[in-house]
Parts: sequence; C-alpha cells; structure tokens
Amino acid sequence: MAHPKSCVALLVAIVAAHAHALGLSPSVPLSTPSMVSRAARSVRAGVDAGLTRQSVEVFLPLLPTVKPEDLDPWPGGLRQMATVALPIARDVLRGAVRGGGEVQERVLSSSDACVQLYCQGETPADDAVMIVFAGIDTFDALATLEAEVGARPLILFNAQFSKPGDLGLFARNAAKTKTFFGGAATLAEKFPTTYCAAELSCRSEDVRLIHEYGAGWRAYYVDDADFDGQNMVSEGTPLPLHDEALGSRPDYAELEALVRAKLSAPVYVRKMREAKDKGPRFLR
Repeated sequence: MAHPKSCVALLVAIVAAHAHALGLSPSVPLSTPSMVSRAARSVRAGVDAGLTRQSVEVFLPLLPTVKPEDLDPWPGGLRQMATVALPIARDVLRGAVRGGGEVQERVLSSSDACVQLYCQGETPADDAVMIVFAGIDTFDALATLEAEVGARPLILFNAQFSKPGDLGLFARNAAKTKTFFGGAATLAEKFPTTYCAAELSCRSEDVRLIHEYGAGWRAYYVDDADFDGQNMVSEGTPLPLHDEALGSRPDYAELEALVRAKLSAPVYVRKMREAKDKGPRFLR
C-alpha cells in the first residue's frame, strides 16, 4: 500500500501537470479581492489534495495615510499591520472552507497581534483553523493547537518565523519543537506554501513573487511608474522575469540571476539614461 505522503505528492504533481497543460500561470493580483479569491482557491485546492498543513503569504496593502516619504509604512509594527491583515485572513479562510460562514477569533498574543481564526464548514471534517502572525513568542500555543486540530486543516497566515533556529537556543532543541517539526528542517517543509503574493526588492528592482497551488512560482518586476508632469498616473506594470513557471520557490540568488538576465542595466542606470534623454521628471 502506498504511503499517504507519496499519494499526496503524486496528486500534487498531477495537478501541476494539468495546470501546465492548460497554460495556467500564477499572475500578480491587481486588487485585494483578487488576491483573496486566489488565495482561498489555492488553499481549498491544497486541502482537496490532502494538504492539511499549509502556509499563506500575502502582501498587505498600505494604509491610505502612508506617504511616499515615510521611511517606515508600519510604525505601529504587527499590531498596526493586523488592522489590515485580519480582514484579509478572515476572507481567505471563509472562502477556502467548504460551506464556510462566520469566522470566530481568539487572541493568542495582543502584543504580537497573533490571532487564531476558526471557521466551521459543512461537516466537522471541513472545519479549518488559521493562525495570523504565528511567531516565536506564540510558538508553544501553535504547537499545542497543531496537535489538537488533528486531521483538520491548519493554515499559517504570514508566519513570523521560518525554522527551528529562529526560536532560540533552548526552544529549538525542546521536545515540543522536535515533535512539531517532525524532522522538517524548515517551516515550509512542515507547512508548504499554497499561495504567495509577496513584494520584495532584488538588485534595487521592485519584484513580485507569486505562487498559486498547482501552477508553480513566477517572479515579476515592476517597470517604472509613469508621470504626467509632476503627477504619477501609473504605479508601473508587473512584467515577467522568465517564461516558464518555476517548480519551486526561488531564493534571493536565483531571483538576482533572473533580474540580471532580464534587465542588463540596474534601475539607477536606467533612470540616469531616462533623465539624459527626456530631462529630469520635474522639468517634463
């Protein structure tokens, strides 16, 4: 009889193959509702494939009070970020649960804005739990909950740690830690990412890293914003850094190689050339 994990891996490969055959490719969501819809769809697909432990990583839209010159868009830290993250997390969980309705909340740590969400489904087997901002200080609560939910889905939303070493010298060697990770070297091995819409900087480029379950990973760069005189009329367009979807999450070195292959000149060189050809923006 085949091992359950082998069956899950085979099903994941079949889903990915069908997605490739249909020409499906993860794309940059252009709105928060679109991101929520795709994240919920990916989580549901993962659960249907037998993945009861998952991670979701999403970009949190900035508050309308944030100005371009602000060095830190989240001066209030995780507690301020939670005001944006929690509504998104609730919608993702509700959309991912079959027959999902009201989402119940329990604060695990007010200082770290770590919150447990629970959504009841059509049957007890459809019930699911999500942890928002699971971190080092709330690891014990996460480990306890992970054991309690059993075979039901448990999803981590924007987790704040990635490996046992993040937990500190004593906690990383504790029995509870070893039981939780079960031999996995990283959190991503224990809780594979089923959806990702991340923003990051690579070689001074504004990069979007996107993943949808069954459709691989794709990296985009955002071209220069368009200005009409002194007013920005477009924040820029996400353009692909490669042709085929990637089979696994690229690390920074791999992203840098993609950027160098696609964009021969760094962004500051392009800006200098643009200023030379068209004049400084404030003079246009």
